[in-house]
Formats: sequence, structure tokens, C-alpha cells
Amino acid sequence: MTSSSMDWRYYEDIEVGEERKSKSLVITEKEIIDFAEKYDPQWFHSDPEASKESSFKGLIASGIHVAAIWRLLDHGANGDIKFVCGIGWENVRWQNPLRPEDEVYVWSKCLSKSDTSSSERGVVIFNHGLKRKDELDLLTFQGTCLVYKKN
Repeated sequence: MTSSSMDWRYYEDIEVGEERKSKSLVITEKEIIDFAEKYDPQWFHSDPEASKESSFKGLIASGIHVAAIWRLLDHGANGDIKFVCGIGWENVRWQNPLRPEDEVYVWSKCLSKSDTSSSERGVVIFNHGLKRKDELDLLTFQGTCLVYKKN
């Protein structure tokens, strides 16, 4: 679907308290290693054998990889919102490690909305996160976004 043919949700359509969830995705060892080798080559992200000697007792995904997975899956939960852009993340916490073969999904909850001096956009604040299928939090944060108004 192209952006011009999408049924967009605008600032006015978002309700405080609404909760959304994405489909799930299984993360493979190969994905973790490939990402680490390119962007965060620490041994406990890129070496399955050596990582067994780490305090994590095995291979884990880089925190930046976890954030990228959140971004990918969030499109399934909130990709219909007509965002201008994100303007900040607060209280970012990597709660637990992401390991090979973990099945994960994204959740979000709208916390608040406020008008700006512009009639074209408003501010929306969400709680966001990435969870394992068993509900264990991996990443949590509060995201502040600008969202287009219908005008």
C-alpha cells in the first residue's frame, strides 16, 4: 500500500489510553550475529562460544538491534498513524536480554495528547516496548511524537 492510498489515523483519531500490539517475530542467532558484526561487534553479541563465558551466559542481541527490531515491528502496530516525526525518547530501559529464538512483539499505549502552536500537528506521548511472547519486557520507553492533524 502506498502512503497516498493508506487509511491514515491523524492526531484527532488517536485516543488517550488506546493500546496496540504488533504481530510477533522470531529472532535468529544469525540475525543477532550479522547485526553485531556490522554495528556492535562486542564478543557477547557476535561470538556464540565466547558469549557462554559472559555474565549473560550466552549470545544476546545488541541494545541497538533490539531498538531496531522495535522500530520494524512498531510499523505493524502504529504504521497507520500520520507521523510528522519522533522528537524524543525518555526512560529508555533494556529490561532483559534478547536471545536467539526469542519470539517478540511490540506494544504501545497512548499516554497523552497536546496541541502545539501549529494548527497542522499535535504532540502525542506513548509508552512503548518490546516484549517476549511470554510477556517479559525487553525494551521499554516513553516516546514523544509529532502527529499531523486532519486540517
